[in-house]
Amino acid sequence: MFCVIYQWKITPGKEEQFIDAWGHSTEAIFHRHGSNGSRMHKSDDGTWIASVQWPDRQHWEQITDKLDCELALSWQGDPIVEEVKVLFRLSGVEGAVRGSSQPWVKPVVLKGRFATLVPLSYEYHDDLVESLKDGELWKLWYTFIPEPEKLRQDIEKKLRLQENGLMMPFAVVDSTGKPIGMTTFMNIDSKNRGLEIGSTWYRASVQRSGVNTECKLMLLTHAFEKLQSIVVQFRTSFFNHQSRQGIERLGAKLDGILRNQQIMPNQTFRDMCVYSIIEGEWPSVKAHLNFQLDKHSAAQQ
Repeated sequence: MFCVIYQWKITPGKEEQFIDAWGHSTEAIFHRHGSNGSRMHKSDDGTWIASVQWPDRQHWEQITDKLDCELALSWQGDPIVEEVKVLFRLSGVEGAVRGSSQPWVKPVVLKGRFATLVPLSYEYHDDLVESLKDGELWKLWYTFIPEPEKLRQDIEKKLRLQENGLMMPFAVVDSTGKPIGMTTFMNIDSKNRGLEIGSTWYRASVQRSGVNTECKLMLLTHAFEKLQSIVVQFRTSFFNHQSRQGIERLGAKLDGILRNQQIMPNQTFRDMCVYSIIEGEWPSVKAHLNFQLDKHSAAQQ
């Protein structure tokens, strides 16, 4: 683990614009350059300090020029920042004592009739590449589904987030044990007992089957009944109508639409639809999903 600590001097009166610009920039850095995430802090004397984590020093050094350019472009034309400097470059120490607290979301195998969710690992890489090619899923411009040659990097990033307690990624395997997709618990907030189900994709040949319904049922059951979550969120692009319809069929409610929430690889702006299921709705949603799953089972008999 490698961490870079920055100090920022903000133009007076531009704090809100800075926070907004910082959020958009770090989101882009996370998706494009593989950072492990970042935090912004403000001291009592008004100093702004940011920490950005990377897998290692070499990773940061390879993209530092590109990173500086990207940050500058994010604030071009509006003098939000008067000065920025690197305070520290910190390398993780092997063998350092870690906290004794256990992660809220732990690796688990969730087994169903149509599919099983297993903790993601590199051993599923080759089969997942073949699943990606079924439907050429990475060509959907409004998603972040990786290209086949970038899948290993995507798995690496998800496993890093798991190490930091921010994600629990799964490979989806069918009844024969063959990987057919991926899904995750993400944006894990143990303090407020909330999380998101996302980064989900399935090979084209199993879409609109009982697989997605069963996977969502297993994940939601684990979240509400094992983890005692009070809310589970789903997020998807405004233009991903298939995903939006699928989320709504689960029984999730639309909380709202976040405008220009992300910058896509093709430089378009992504409007994000945010849905949720809350604790009190879970019994009805569970009954509905079991009913839908029984219909899928009957259709296959």
